[in-house]
Amino acid sequence: MKGEPYQHRCPEDAFEAVAHAVAEATSPFNLEDLRHAANIPVTQAAVAFAFLKERSVVVLAGGRNHAAAGAAPYEDAMVEFHALREKGPSV
Repeated sequence: MKGEPYQHRCPEDAFEAVAHAVAEATSPFNLEDLRHAANIPVTQAAVAFAFLKERSVVVLAGGRNHAAAGAAPYEDAMVEFHALREKGPSV
């Protein structure tokens, strides 16, 4: 809508694909690695990756590389995704 600020978005299926890519990673990864593994547009991968970093599902692992923060990154990612969805947009 005109006059409304732009909001980055990522469909749930794209987010799930990134969460699966994180869970299946056997070595540190970066945005490009996740985008290729998830086979989604870079903009969607970037939104999902930023969200996972913000929620500490992934952590720095040296340089531009990251790693899963816990033993169940897919589950952690989906809990955070659904918690945000339940909260709804702020007014």
